[in-house]
Amino acid sequence: MRLVDPGTLKGFANETMMENHFFQYAIAEPEMLNQAVTLFPKLATFQTLLADRGLTAKGLFADMKTDNYTVVGNTKVKWPVKSLHSRKGVILGFEAVDTTYPARYGAVVKIKLDTNWFSPYDALELSDNQTIVTVVDDMLPQEIETGVWLYYARLNRSREDDYINPALLEEGKEIGFAYTNFYEMSETAYEKYTFDDMASSTLTIQRMKWSISGTASQINVRKHWVTHNGEMAWMTHQELKMLERWAAAREFQLIRGKGTVSKSDKVLLKDMKGRDIRSGDGLLNIGDGSLKFPFNNLNKRTIDNVLENLSILSNNDGVMEVAAVGGKKFMTKFGQIMREEFKVTAQELVEGTGREKGVNATFSYYELDGVRIVPVWSKWFDDMTRPTEYAADGSRKLSWNSFFTSLGNTEAGSPNVELITLGDRQFKKGTVQGINAGGDKMQTSVDGQHTHVLSETGIVSKDEYGTAELYHV
Repeated sequence: MRLVDPGTLKGFANETMMENHFFQYAIAEPEMLNQAVTLFPKLATFQTLLADRGLTAKGLFADMKTDNYTVVGNTKVKWPVKSLHSRKGVILGFEAVDTTYPARYGAVVKIKLDTNWFSPYDALELSDNQTIVTVVDDMLPQEIETGVWLYYARLNRSREDDYINPALLEEGKEIGFAYTNFYEMSETAYEKYTFDDMASSTLTIQRMKWSISGTASQINVRKHWVTHNGEMAWMTHQELKMLERWAAAREFQLIRGKGTVSKSDKVLLKDMKGRDIRSGDGLLNIGDGSLKFPFNNLNKRTIDNVLENLSILSNNDGVMEVAAVGGKKFMTKFGQIMREEFKVTAQELVEGTGREKGVNATFSYYELDGVRIVPVWSKWFDDMTRPTEYAADGSRKLSWNSFFTSLGNTEAGSPNVELITLGDRQFKKGTVQGINAGGDKMQTSVDGQHTHVLSETGIVSKDEYGTAELYHV
């Protein structure tokens, strides 16, 4: 599937598609749109990994009909454990009651950004790639001076006295969209283009939408500007772009989502009207969090240290299997380490004959001491719209980061990592029609329509030592 780039299109958020947008961004006739780009980058690598092993539904972003989720009957799930797309912004300043411990005890922090891309109830990632804050004002960001937008945010936290490291809020630091984080009975969505213990996971409500005015829906746009085995209309493109954002948001929430519910079931995140915003942890934050291994120089000993501490489980075929999911910098260095470990030479990697021969140094897995390691490059770590910090050589630290997770089963025979949903709320979709639809289909008097999607899902990890995170310091 390919999309013809309108050239001047930079994107916009929190706006309904209107007639003027077609002309402003050269979408309508008679402009020539001639630069092709990939419409759907691989944003959901981790979800695909789970799907390939039957741990979630395949075709998740095709028709969104999913039958393989584990259905639960409450927003909080407990289990016994044996052992415990998008834009980013630049911070231009912040205001807090306590600037030494901003956001402590649930206090609001006013963050000034150079963009209005973010929306109410967006969960935003700070540049340490650990801290998550949620926009808790249901008003769209206000431009308080030219090029400066004000956001009201609270910290996603599971302890009362957690606070934001003020260094992360300094002028020039980056901030980016992570996922959406809505309160129960939400009214709308926003658009963008240990042993003898119990572990728990809370479900997270996510919402998104797309809309179009009645006039804009009738504009005769160039039909071949999106091509996929033929022609596609703009309406289809708009929905695909929404699902692309959905895929990226779900990938983030499943991996790095930060919960807002304490061990005593107290919801610690509220919007400006006092409404609870309940959300669950992603894989790296469940329970007491994953094992964490900082490094400055990635080498074989670093990998060995992870495997020596990781709880490694057997899959249905009896294979002790671990996924190594990371950014491009990590994957390049990891491949180099493995080739050196196995003393692989270029001659052994030659494929073909004559002028058609080449060297294939890509491996689907490496097996060491009875443990199979499956390397997975996740573009989530290399997303240029995510905020990050930089290493001494100028590389993005985030690209060096990775996590190892056991893909096997617990002693009880159930998957270590599993997706869950509340009832049938794994994916809900509906369209509200206005006067543009006419007749009995009309639901509002507005000359336009909007389509909403919503899910209430989460992830569980039944062995606390089954996941380990590596991060560049």
